[in-house]
Amino acid sequence: MDVSVIVPTYNRREMVVQTVRSLMGQTYPAARFEVVVADDGSSDGTQEAIAALNPPFRLRYVWQPNKGRCAARNLGIQNAEGGLLLFLDGDMVADSHLVEEHVKSHNSYQDVLVRGDIRLLPALKEATLFARIALCESEEKSKQAIDGDGFLPFTQTFTGNLSIKACHLVSLGPMDERFDHGYAWDDIDWGYRANCLGLKLLFNPRAVSYHNDYAATDLGAHCRRMRLAARTAVTNLFSKYPELEGTLPMFVDKAPVDWRVDAPRLIVRKIARQMASSGPALNLLLWTTRLLERYWPAPPLLRPLYRWVVGGYLYQGYRDGLRERALEG
Repeated sequence: MDVSVIVPTYNRREMVVQTVRSLMGQTYPAARFEVVVADDGSSDGTQEAIAALNPPFRLRYVWQPNKGRCAARNLGIQNAEGGLLLFLDGDMVADSHLVEEHVKSHNSYQDVLVRGDIRLLPALKEATLFARIALCESEEKSKQAIDGDGFLPFTQTFTGNLSIKACHLVSLGPMDERFDHGYAWDDIDWGYRANCLGLKLLFNPRAVSYHNDYAATDLGAHCRRMRLAARTAVTNLFSKYPELEGTLPMFVDKAPVDWRVDAPRLIVRKIARQMASSGPALNLLLWTTRLLERYWPAPPLLRPLYRWVVGGYLYQGYRDGLRERALEG
């Protein structure tokens, strides 16, 4: 078996069925890859729905009591037989060339993780102003981080569309299941560990999957997600890797001012972020954003407002994490 596509899922029956069906039309020969659906304790009829499918490739379903997304991926790893492991989240829709493109990348490079291009489903891009303006811009900024050889920094590791040769797992090890509590910093954890082993993160823009993530299109839901992300970055990721604190671009202006080390420009940024992220200031930003969305939805005005609103929630979550860590310490 050349490739094992590992699809973790939990109580998302319709979405994971859509994911598996999208793999039925792959340009890569069906006899040369398998799909392993790793069910993390679903109780919504996922097993029966998967059993009713009749794909051209080998399809296996494995189940465990609910433990978390990392544990589900590790379950998939344990049951995979392919020389290449391709992780594809259970709310993705695969482009027809997805498997073929991952294989091509690994045939061209030896010591790499390969990240595909994750895009919102086209219908979701038009769902809200926030999706059309802020999230589409975020997709483009992610691609701008690529260097001249097509490589990304390890901070751009996303396990929703990621592949690795099975032989590298011996030294890399499984996903850290401690990251199942909180936001998905298991991506960065795995990417950092791989980077320390000399594995580079290669981006293949032709290995496309479409994310069926309705929550991402709603500003309020996205902000709540980002606050949780910032909090668990401090309590989970930076607690494991203190050397990473201050290196992730999204948190550069969220940390407290270090008057001895910070450059004057950074000090100004941090003070401005602190002022704009207070409760009253953030409420005013949100009120202004909603007003513009309703009466004057101009992208040049909304784009910076979205950035400041989301940044405010990141700031609040980061400070939540600092307080939580201080109490634990």
